[in-house]
Order: sequence, then structure tokens, then C-alpha cells
Amino acid sequence: MRELTFGKTVWLDLDYEPDTDYPMVQANVPGLFRLKFPPLAGSVQEIQELVLSIASPFIQSGKQITLLIDGLDRLIQPERFREFAEQDLQALRGTKISVIVVGPLLLWYDKSRFLQDYFDVVKHIPAAAAGPQDLAFLRRILERRGALNLMDPREVASIAKYSSGVLRDLLTLARSSAEYAYLDDKDRIGRRHVNAAITQLGNRYLVGLGNAHKALLRRLAKDGAFPVENANARELLVNRQVLEYFADGREFFAVHRALANVLPKP
Repeated sequence: MRELTFGKTVWLDLDYEPDTDYPMVQANVPGLFRLKFPPLAGSVQEIQELVLSIASPFIQSGKQITLLIDGLDRLIQPERFREFAEQDLQALRGTKISVIVVGPLLLWYDKSRFLQDYFDVVKHIPAAAAGPQDLAFLRRILERRGALNLMDPREVASIAKYSSGVLRDLLTLARSSAEYAYLDDKDRIGRRHVNAAITQLGNRYLVGLGNAHKALLRRLAKDGAFPVENANARELLVNRQVLEYFADGREFFAVHRALANVLPKP
């Protein structure tokens, strides 16, 4: 039953040739049961043994080891992450080493249950930390960093609005506005400096978009339709050109406001 289920390895005779011994060849007979994850590669097993030799003194003394792996959320090849999870992360199972991974956003919208089946806990964290209506929260972030010493409340509100709630873009717009004011030899950030920073960020998101991407963006801006199952649509999500928001228990999508500001007319 075990051989039938998991398969077996056998040795087969090759054709007989005169004046030679009977050569044999190894053959793998697959079983009927398909393993949830493939066996570990030899190179991964070697690294596993090295990691455990380093970690074992800490584990034996009761220390908690946690690995934090960031930067994979914008990976556009989910199959590479699957390979990573099925080999490298699988090698850490049972070692008392915890792993927190920022995985590819594309897998969240994948119809398979790979994330739920493999990881103990799966949480979705949208790129936008605040919704389009939560400008007060974004303004407070800038004001606590001393923004009102460099610009008026109107400029602070404009930066908060066109960041679309993405904290990285919020700080990028504030820094770029200050750089434009510096180049303009001004002591304070004015409206034209903020507008220049918004245009710069919007053009950065616009670069590389084809006609199919732009058509999806225009459709979303016009009637709110966004086919998340579409490959081009998911690419827009991964690159933060389209942002996902939650309000009143429902999910909706919107074009990044800085990108919408520079999106060409059809």
C-alpha cells in the first residue's frame, strides 16, 4: 500500500550486450498520492542544516527566532514565490523558527487557495493606509513632522489629497515639494511647488502604461468598474496605480489621484 500510494524506486535491466556486465538503470515509479509540497532540493537541505546549526543554541535556551521577509509584495511572478514557499519556507517548518512574509499581492487575488493552505495566518494590508475621505489623518502626519513651518494648511491638504492615502507617496510629495522650493530659492513651499511635485509623482506612475492599462484606468475613473481578474488590472494594483480601499464593510478601487491628474484624455 505504501508503494502504491507514494511510489517507489526500482532498478531495471538494460538490453544485454556481449562482453559486458548486465547494466542497470534506476527508475522512479510515481505513486497515486500527490504530495502537498514537493520534496526539498539537495541545496535547500544543506542550507537548512546550516541554519539549524546556527539557530539551535538560541532555540535550546528558549529564545524566539522570527524572520521578517519584506519586499515581495510587488513581485509580478507569483510562481517564483510558490517555489520559494515550497522549498525555503517549507524547510523551516518544525524548526520553531517563525516567519513573517510580505508576499505578492497578485496571490491575494488568485483563485487558488495557496496562501490559505500554506500559511498559518494570512492578512491583507492595502497599500493605502487611509481612504480618500480620511485626509485629517494624513494631514496630522505631516503636521507632526513640522510641515506647517514650511507651508500653509492649504498646501498640506493638497499633499494629503494627492497621496491617495499611501504613506510613502505622502512623504515623497512633501519632500519633492521642498526640493522644488529650494530650487526656486524660496523659504516656504508654495502652491506651484506642490503642483510640480504632484505632476512628477503622477508622471512616474504613468511611465510604461500601454493603451490597455490606460483604458482600464479611464473606465475605473468614469464608472468605477475594475475587473480584478484581468491580468492588466492586477498589474495596476501591484504597481499602486490603482488603489484598494475599504469603507462601510465593502471594497472598492480608485485610480491614484496623482496619476489621474496627468492621465491623458482618450
